[in-house]
Amino acid sequence: IIEYFPKKINSLKLVYCDLIEYEHKFTNRKSIENLLEKKENCDDIIIVKNGFISDSSYANLIFYDGKNYYTPKHSLLKGTMRKYLLENKMIYEAEIRPKDLEYYKFVKMINAMLDLEESKPIMNFANI
Repeated sequence: IIEYFPKKINSLKLVYCDLIEYEHKFTNRKSIENLLEKKENCDDIIIVKNGFISDSSYANLIFYDGKNYYTPKHSLLKGTMRKYLLENKMIYEAEIRPKDLEYYKFVKMINAMLDLEESKPIMNFANI
């Protein structure tokens, strides 16, 4: 057993890839690692596939508009925390395109080890 420490993410860069597939957790993350090489001086990436926001390199994304939380309908991996939050109506699915990001105040990252409350808001999006 290894203690989990969430990554410190303060900035995200949009990267575009229409061919990426990641529907199940894989040990082979080569396609994601290739996209991470494009992050430049940002801490992580937001993957855009077929014109829609999907996920970061290691977490599902949750966007806040000032009233509600939304997760991309076109996420690559339908994670367990994402599923839990959707089932409990704490978040809602939405089709989110890069041009829509201006309507959100911040984004949070969630995964099986990082819930909505623990996740820190990220307000710095590059290349929007």
